[in-house]
Amino acid sequence: MTLFELSADMKALDDILAENGGDLSSPQSEEILSQWENELENDLSQKVDGYCRLIRELESRAKARADEAARLMERSTIDESLGRRLRERLRLVWEARRLPAIETASFRVSLARNGGKAPLDVHGIVPPEFTKSKTVVEPDKERIREALDRGETLDFASFMDRGTRISIR
Repeated sequence: MTLFELSADMKALDDILAENGGDLSSPQSEEILSQWENELENDLSQKVDGYCRLIRELESRAKARADEAARLMERSTIDESLGRRLRERLRLVWEARRLPAIETASFRVSLARNGGKAPLDVHGIVPPEFTKSKTVVEPDKERIREALDRGETLDFASFMDRGTRISIR
């Protein structure tokens, strides 16, 4: 059983969805969902309760996974930063001591020149012939909303119907 003691059919649906990567359109998922919908009229309250428990279980699992992913990303960022700093420190020692390439038991370490385009230092006022302009135009949604609220008819914008959602408390 899961954290919320899912009913057997909700557990089966969860397993099938996991096997199909969350694909609700697979034949197995469709069959389970259709069967659940057909039985819905018999045990509406119980079925909805089980369905909501499954939703909560999935939401809780997603949050736990997102939290763990964030924790691991933070650790990864720390490790990356430390690796860069240690590499830079080694480079400074290599340059200061003018060391040749060294073969260790596991690595061949040498000082190499960076490739690609040479770094560029742009300073001072750049003449217009050496600039490019980019204009980004985006709608002012607040002004549009205010105009529509005042009753103005705009041929380029209109209010849409609000969507719906299931509230589970």
